Amino acid sequence: MDELLQLWELQSLIPGFNDQNIDLDVCSNLDCESIKELIKDVGNRIKFKKKWEEHFNKKLPSYNSFDAHTPEGNFSQNEGNDYQNSSQNENDDPNKENNEIQYIGERMYRALNLPSVKDTLIQSKEGKAILKYYSKHNDLTSEHRDRMVDLEITNAMDKTDGSLTKHEFKHFASNVKEIFAIEDFNIYYVSPIKKMDCRDNQSVPVRGKFAGRYKIKLQQCKRLLGSESSRNFLQDLDDDPDFKTNEVKGAGVPSFT
Repeated sequence: MDELLQLWELQSLIPGFNDQNIDLDVCSNLDCESIKELIKDVGNRIKFKKKWEEHFNKKLPSYNSFDAHTPEGNFSQNEGNDYQNSSQNENDDPNKENNEIQYIGERMYRALNLPSVKDTLIQSKEGKAILKYYSKHNDLTSEHRDRMVDLEITNAMDKTDGSLTKHEFKHFASNVKEIFAIEDFNIYYVSPIKKMDCRDNQSVPVRGKFAGRYKIKLQQCKRLLGSESSRNFLQDLDDDPDFKTNEVKGAGVPSFT
């Protein structure tokens, strides 16, 4: 069981599992209620559930108590009402901290379920080659960086509903920094700048390798779909002030016109 938790990058759970005598056989029969009792923090619980379902190739049974984990990362009607009612009454609740609903929000749930850069790399021959090169040379070339970013963006687009945003790009950049300690975070992600914070009163969109590669991928999809069919496809980005496809600034980041 210890080795499995290490493989899932959930080493912090090992002491608790050992205290409760959770072996592989017991683990395979866990349900949502027992997992909720066993793993107190929401982030690790969601990670564990995702890995558990992948490993045992089955879905965890549904449960009645509110939890942040739902199959599509959305709330059921009852869960939404529970959260809304709690938010309305939280100022009147003297035990607010003790009764706080375990809620992490759709964006955090989505981030936890995005393919990590590490997972993307170890699942492809090219990715393994990049990891092996870094292990030997403690460095990456421009070709390695570009290919790694392309692999991750392609994987994320295939596995994620809706548009990728600055939040996902920042998440990917953090992944890279965790794996390749010498890499410069700012190569992969630069935050957008609001109009009010710019001297020329012009906003600057999100920049970096992940944002740039995503725009290239969208441009490729645009060509494949045809100009008429692609309008709705790119509409979400055109409505996002942090990610304007026709206002991209910075070297190496293409602009749609």
